[in-house]
Amino acid sequence: MDVNCKGKVSFDEYKTIVSQRYANDKMFNSFDRNGDGNLDLEEVLVLHFVHNIYVMRWCSACTGSLPGLHFSCLTCEKNEPNTFDLCCSCYGEGKFEHHHPTSDFLDNHSMRNLLAPKMNTPQLRSPNNDHQDE
Repeated sequence: MDVNCKGKVSFDEYKTIVSQRYANDKMFNSFDRNGDGNLDLEEVLVLHFVHNIYVMRWCSACTGSLPGLHFSCLTCEKNEPNTFDLCCSCYGEGKFEHHHPTSDFLDNHSMRNLLAPKMNTPQLRSPNNDHQDE
């Protein structure tokens, strides 16, 4: 990974260790939290988590990453990992084609709150529901 043994991972080194979907400067810069143009150990650990463990969602229209607020088709959610997700721009500007009506779309926070009780798993439960069983 750190080919030149400088204790940091450059953009060129980064591109050789990630999938093609992550191999762009926008994604690299999102991991480079201190903005020094390289990834230090902590930043590489975050990269490892996101690239290998966390299931990142991507906009089905523009193919951009969806690290924060986004919209998902509730009907398609049951087909995970083959969901239909949209960034706020594509959803808001109607820049997408989909076979389900827009009334089937929810933002990811509402989706989480809707599905968490059905899944009954601590990592999905809403923070407001932490003490309901007491």
